[in-house]
Amino acid sequence: MKNRILFFAIALFTFGSAEAQVKSRLIGLTKAVYDGTAFGTTGDTAWYKYTGLNDTLNNGQLAYDSSYVLAYLGGYTPGNLSYRYYHTVNSTNNINNAISQYYDTASAAWVNFDNNIFTYDALNNVTHFVHQVWDATTSSWVNNTNTLNTFVGTNNTLKIFQLWNTGTMAWVNNTRDSFYYNAGGDMAYHITQKWDTIALGWVNTVQVLDTYNTAHGITTLLRQAWNTGASAWVNNGHNTYHYNAATLLCNTIGERWDTTATAWIGTTEDSIVYYGTTSDKWHETRYRWDTAAHDFMPNSLDEFSYDANHNVLSDTTLRWNPGGAGAFVNSRLRVLSYNTYNQVLTNTTASWSNTGAWYYKFTSGGGPNNGPDQQFRYYYELNTVGVNNVNATAGNLLVYPNPATNSLNIQLQWDAPQAFSIAIIDVKGSIVRQWSEPATKAYAKNVQLSGLPEGTYILRAYSQGKVATQQFIIAE
Repeated sequence: MKNRILFFAIALFTFGSAEAQVKSRLIGLTKAVYDGTAFGTTGDTAWYKYTGLNDTLNNGQLAYDSSYVLAYLGGYTPGNLSYRYYHTVNSTNNINNAISQYYDTASAAWVNFDNNIFTYDALNNVTHFVHQVWDATTSSWVNNTNTLNTFVGTNNTLKIFQLWNTGTMAWVNNTRDSFYYNAGGDMAYHITQKWDTIALGWVNTVQVLDTYNTAHGITTLLRQAWNTGASAWVNNGHNTYHYNAATLLCNTIGERWDTTATAWIGTTEDSIVYYGTTSDKWHETRYRWDTAAHDFMPNSLDEFSYDANHNVLSDTTLRWNPGGAGAFVNSRLRVLSYNTYNQVLTNTTASWSNTGAWYYKFTSGGGPNNGPDQQFRYYYELNTVGVNNVNATAGNLLVYPNPATNSLNIQLQWDAPQAFSIAIIDVKGSIVRQWSEPATKAYAKNVQLSGLPEGTYILRAYSQGKVATQQFIIAE
């Protein structure tokens, strides 16, 4: 069976008006691969269907009721249909069920694949998430995994992950995550434990401890692993973050623990970021640890350009060439275009030639696994949307750049000064970053995204029943 493909969707949301407003919502995208002459539509394609005018849910996800994915197999035919997804929305404007099906070419019919069931509290936190798979023999859904979340307000304090035991027909504990917060609402530390089926108890596995500055920017991250023999935490990894006068992240240093030397050694990354006058990141240099030289050595350099709305227009990646004089040389180029709603229209890669020019490579280049250069194309439709969820009561929210790489700028304007919280949520509804802010009307902050994998996320700002959400992408 063909693996499902996760497509990155970008949506722009407009807040602050109680009147009907025009929005632009995603209805389709294609992946085009360079075929030696042009970007032919030779990648997978997806499109989205909506039953009503609403385009976003309370948690910021697209409000489509169904989506389809086609696999390109030498042309688009009914036999190339791959997957489709169905959403049902509950009365509080949250996804209640998400069902996926695959197209069976032998029977020329859609077949159930998996089912995701969500439960929410009054603050739209996902408190219960059940994943089920389809049993073709019994023609019924069978439990697979179960996630239980506990919240104090909007702080996720406990997450228990369970597996379904078909023998006992019951849920069995697998892992548990406990989250602890400081007085400012920042996640101070996080402990992961695994269920011991013999002792019937939780056993420590990993611990992460964070510290923050007064602007709620993370300053250190310490990862430790549990040593069962010594019954103690043992150092594993350590990150240090530095900020400039504008509280923008400008330097990240990663280290790992050397058990022989019992000391930290810089074997991961040293990243230095420079910003323009508009706080857009325009230059980022990455270094890797050289064990022979016992120092950080240049590895790669990214240079960015932007439009007036802070959208990334180009991202040029240069690689360090240690030969000769030693210098950064062009490697890959990513160029993006946008519509008037600041939504991505095209995302195109190019490769650097030996003749000193950018070109589209056919055999290998900027694509995944060093494949051909490629182009993603996004398609939208306009619709007039009335006030149909709490988003319309919140302030104006802007996040950029989108797609983001290592950091994200947040700008938020409330109608009146107020204290609020911000959370970054993944596509499963899990809070991966969260912090609180003191009362203010105008807010601007740069947050680092290290440790978060590529994919689509939701940034949610909320205060006293007011919620503003914005989707964004973390890309390479």
